[in-house]
This record gives sequence, structure tokens and C-alpha cells, in this order.
Amino acid sequence: MVGGNGAFIAKDGEVISTIHFDSQTSDRILKLIEEFEATCLIDSHWDYAYSGSHDHPIRRNVDPEQRAKNVSPSELDELVKVVFLSSLNGEQLIEQLHRMPVVIYKHGQEDIIDISPKGVNKWTGLQRLGVEPQQFIAFGNDANDIEMFRQSAHSVCVAEHIALGEVATERVGNGEEQIVRKIMKLAEGLRST
Repeated sequence: MVGGNGAFIAKDGEVISTIHFDSQTSDRILKLIEEFEATCLIDSHWDYAYSGSHDHPIRRNVDPEQRAKNVSPSELDELVKVVFLSSLNGEQLIEQLHRMPVVIYKHGQEDIIDISPKGVNKWTGLQRLGVEPQQFIAFGNDANDIEMFRQSAHSVCVAEHIALGEVATERVGNGEEQIVRKIMKLAEGLRST
């Protein structure tokens, strides 16, 4: 499993790698959160800090089995990934982030800013698992999937995303049945080769 834009790597149910922001960058991020009065989701190794609305779509997907704790940012040992949900001035916030050693993804449909440590993406995560270029099929739905798509043998853009669609082999709707059918069709094709 590769999660957190490539920052979390697990194999056979065990976390084998977690990459986090260095302490100086983490401190700067926390100051930006205060300065811009940002609501956000901050992932750490296990626990997280969430300050957004309880009905935000991201909140519904965070820790559905309630295994981790929602703590204050100062209680997190290391920051692995940060998703800015809202802020006083998103453009100024992005300007500040561009001066830091971070990877920035702006998710336009959700109007959020997603940052990870520099050099971390889903493709680098797959490499840590021993995956070779052009030896896998990728499904994705947003800008943080672009590098993974570039390295895949076949890629499927789920729903509409302009930049991702440009590098995708094909597109499929975001309905669960459509995605399952596409997976089954691609799996059948692999069995017949």
C-alpha cells in the first residue's frame, strides 16, 4: 500500500517506511496554519490533527474505524502530510509554500491545498515496494497521481481531471460499478496474455 501521496509505505500489513517533513519545515507549516487561520488535516505516523468542519468530505474518510486519535498539531511527533481545507488567503498561502521544500498539489474541485515532503509522490512510494516502471496499472483521480501515471504501463483516470486525463491511457466514470468493471476487464486482459 502506498498512502499519503507516497509518504506511507506498507507491505504485508506492516508499515515499512514513513517520510516526514524535517523539523524546520514542520515548524514553518505550523506557523503558516496560525498566520493564515487555516483549517487543515495533518497526518502523522498514526495520529492526526483535524481542524475543519465535521461535515467536510475529507473528514468522513479520515480514520473510519477510529483507530487513531485526533490531537492538536503540537501533539504530533512528526508531520507527514498536510491538507489545507481553508485559509484567510489561499493564494498568499501557496506563495509561502512555494518557498519551502514541499510538493504542492492544488485540488481544484475540492478547493484544497495538499502538501508532502519534497521528493515524495506515489511513484517514489511504489519504487520503495520494488515496483518497476511500465510494470503496473494505475488508477487515480487527481494531480497527485500524475507521476505514477507517467511510469505505469496503463493508467485509468477516474472521473474528470484535465491534467491527469492528459497523461492517462483511458478514463472511467467515478461510479463504483464502473471502476470494478474496468478492473475486471483489465485483469482478464492480463490473464489472457
